[in-house]
Amino acid sequence: MYTVKVEARRERWEQYWRLVRPFTLITAATGIVATSLMGWLASDLDFSVVVALRILLGAFVAMSFNAGTNALNQIYDLEIDRINKPQRPLVTGKLSIEQVWRLSILTYSTSLIFAFLLSIETFLVIFIATLITLIYSVPPFRIKRWGVLANVAIAISRGLLLTLSGWTITNTFYRPDPWYLGIVLTLFLVGAATTKDFTDIDGDGAYGCKTLPIRIGVRACAYVITPFLIFPFLLLPFGTFYGLLDVNQTVISVVAMLLTGLGGYIAWLIVRDPFALTAENHPSWALMHQSVVLFFIGICIAFI
Repeated sequence: MYTVKVEARRERWEQYWRLVRPFTLITAATGIVATSLMGWLASDLDFSVVVALRILLGAFVAMSFNAGTNALNQIYDLEIDRINKPQRPLVTGKLSIEQVWRLSILTYSTSLIFAFLLSIETFLVIFIATLITLIYSVPPFRIKRWGVLANVAIAISRGLLLTLSGWTITNTFYRPDPWYLGIVLTLFLVGAATTKDFTDIDGDGAYGCKTLPIRIGVRACAYVITPFLIFPFLLLPFGTFYGLLDVNQTVISVVAMLLTGLGGYIAWLIVRDPFALTAENHPSWALMHQSVVLFFIGICIAFI
């Protein structure tokens, strides 16, 4: 009997782990750690155990927040996921709506509480991000249905607000650096966020979510998002020229070229065969997450 209970508990935790989509948590945690280090490098603080613990706590906040958003979105996308993602734990019945609600509330609350302990500015940024994710998923707003506006909401929360939240752990957002970096990343994500909509066309269309591939077609959408995958990173060197970024000019230029090249390659993969995006595991998925990680790591190095 004891072995059966242990096995059941292990299976439930595995389902929770699948539900929160761990690869998104890793990207968010990397972003928080990197932007926290940027804020520290741009400050007069000496590195200490306290600073290290604050950065680690910030990574936990980011992962907890992302877990909450992923859980909430799957609650309100349940009927859509029956078509698009039939293997997800809610659809298969391996987790109940009540269990996922409890997880979402717990993780959202945890992220807000620990963000408050870090700083008022961090709490404010996470609170605004929470509101955006609620408006994105929850009726009567549910701007997920509204195509481009949904992309902008995702891009702001995963780009600008993620950058600001990490920066405020070790610095203040009354500086232009995090805002400029966040805007550049947001512009990239406006295009990148659309790629998830290609695989979800059937379910989204059946339940009234007028995403960009549905509105203008798969091929046209592929061409529309291409500039967002390439050109935003070219703005990075201009930040140092106009005094918006206090970083090494050579390093930031190299990072910009690498990211632009990678963005161009991703765009080529998409435009070459747009309909391949309607299937799972298109190479562009992994490459776009890698672009975000490279962005954070590269910019962090530029601050040294």
